[in-house]
Amino acid sequence: MKYLALISIFILSLGFINAPVYAQAECTPIEGGPGGPGGGGSCDWSEAKAHITATESGGDYTRLGPRHSTMGYACGKYQFMETTIDGYIRSAPHCNGSACDDPTFSQCPKWRSEPCFCVQECFMDAMLADNLERIRNDPACQQLLNGGSINGCSGQGQTLSCSVTESGLLAAFHLGGTDECRKILANGCGDSDSTGTSTGYYTCKHGGLPVPGDCSPAEYGVTPGERPPTATWEQYQFMIESGDIPNIGFSILGSWVHSLAQMTEQLTTTMVQQVQVIGTFFDAKHQLETQRILRLKHAEAHKDYQPSEQMCEIGTFVRNLANTEERAVLTHTAMVRSMLDRALGTGDSQTSYIGMDEDTRLKAYIDKFCDIKDNAQQNTLLCRTSGTAEQQNADINFTQTIDAPLTIKLNLLDTTTEPGEESLFAFLDYIFMQDSFPWISAGKTKLIKFKKPYQAMRSLVAMRSVAQDSFAYIISEKTQSPDGSENVGPYMKSLLKEMGISEDEMEERLGDNPSYYAQMEMLTKIIYQNPEFISNLYDKPANVKRIRAAMTAIKLMQDRDIHKALMRREMLMSMLLELNLRKEQKSLSQSVDFVNSNPAGIVDSNGQIIQMGP
Repeated sequence: MKYLALISIFILSLGFINAPVYAQAECTPIEGGPGGPGGGGSCDWSEAKAHITATESGGDYTRLGPRHSTMGYACGKYQFMETTIDGYIRSAPHCNGSACDDPTFSQCPKWRSEPCFCVQECFMDAMLADNLERIRNDPACQQLLNGGSINGCSGQGQTLSCSVTESGLLAAFHLGGTDECRKILANGCGDSDSTGTSTGYYTCKHGGLPVPGDCSPAEYGVTPGERPPTATWEQYQFMIESGDIPNIGFSILGSWVHSLAQMTEQLTTTMVQQVQVIGTFFDAKHQLETQRILRLKHAEAHKDYQPSEQMCEIGTFVRNLANTEERAVLTHTAMVRSMLDRALGTGDSQTSYIGMDEDTRLKAYIDKFCDIKDNAQQNTLLCRTSGTAEQQNADINFTQTIDAPLTIKLNLLDTTTEPGEESLFAFLDYIFMQDSFPWISAGKTKLIKFKKPYQAMRSLVAMRSVAQDSFAYIISEKTQSPDGSENVGPYMKSLLKEMGISEDEMEERLGDNPSYYAQMEMLTKIIYQNPEFISNLYDKPANVKRIRAAMTAIKLMQDRDIHKALMRREMLMSMLLELNLRKEQKSLSQSVDFVNSNPAGIVDSNGQIIQMGP
């Protein structure tokens, strides 16, 4: 096949060498064509075309026009640009422009041959007809035609002024394009080409010429005797066999050349089609692979971005953690302030009056915390009846009041006093400052001997406040969370219920609004005691990574709480050390006082003792 194609090209080249040279011909409408007899109306553009031809190339088809920067060379007497030729090959198929189509149009080798002259004539008629229709439908063009004029537009070394006509606008469209009416209205002369010729100048130079009315552009051919062969190979073969060889520049060698050229073209087309089939297979392969990748990605996204129930459970448990922690901070501050006010007798605290602190605690014991079975059942005269089971000895029972419950019903922001709050503050009153400081009248505070004991008292209060801070922190961490839609109590109770814990025990330990301590206890300990937590880890890898990230975040929160506890322990140890150092300091101070009151003797100029003291 390869050698056959080479032989065909060789013979084809011989045919071109011996082919007759066609003289330039006059183009006339083909009989029966769209512009000829019976074609729906003739289009006589002769005078308008003659004017444009004389301006552009003097009627010479072979003249090469000026080079355009982006459109390529203009070729032929009508100076068509490359883009215009390509457009009319598609839009005017009756002109048979594909027979002259050439990718090297910028050099115009084929369009400068005689068989393509008539194609250019046909394109010129088609373009004039299209532009005339645009002019008659363009409001800007109609505005110019209704009394518009051109004033002093230059081109080809001249300056022209005129009234606007349809033939003038046709020439302007041919030179500058279909938007020239708007541009002439905008600046008076429109665009200019590379030689400085304006479309306004073209409008005046080619104005006042007749243009046809409603018509259809004609197909064009050369005059008989000079027209290139248009018969098929079968027609030529029939004429040769019958002895009727027409005088149309056809020869025996031309028949072979034409036949071999057609065969080469057919073989080439077949091979290209086969390659196209192979390319189609490749396209299908790539398309199917792309679809497979998209499906895999869809499946991975569906798998990876579907959170597990375990992850949702952790997310639910932590949603109220920040709000609860903030409530704990406020409770911690308020409790420390309350204990400090009691120690200093500030404001309306129960130590602000003589004997009020002891009386208050005694009355609270009789009314609420008494158990008549205590003191060998000798408290019947003091208490008469025992308090509720919830409050009996709660003022001295650390385990019952503070340690055991995960949530303490403590709310310092409302005016309601809960039994848990009474037990808590009574317990603090007993473990800190059992005996309150004596009440000093205002007159005695002015005495000098009052200052030192008062400073010693404040030092004791400062050291005691370090221990009180730890108790206040523990209590604040167990303070119930605020009411609201973010309450996680029901969800935590649901988990405990799955683990077999009774309703009463859940209520006793968690309460209605779990505290920060209870929520952290659930997140850091209890949740992992549920067997379903382990089974839920048999999940998608992405969900396991999410749970691991959540557990790491919870561990960081727990580490911060441990760090705070270590800091409080460090402070308490430092206070114990200070108390031991105070004993040594007191002993040393007594020795210094003794030395100061018993001098060592008289010392000479060299620092030697010359006389001992008593």
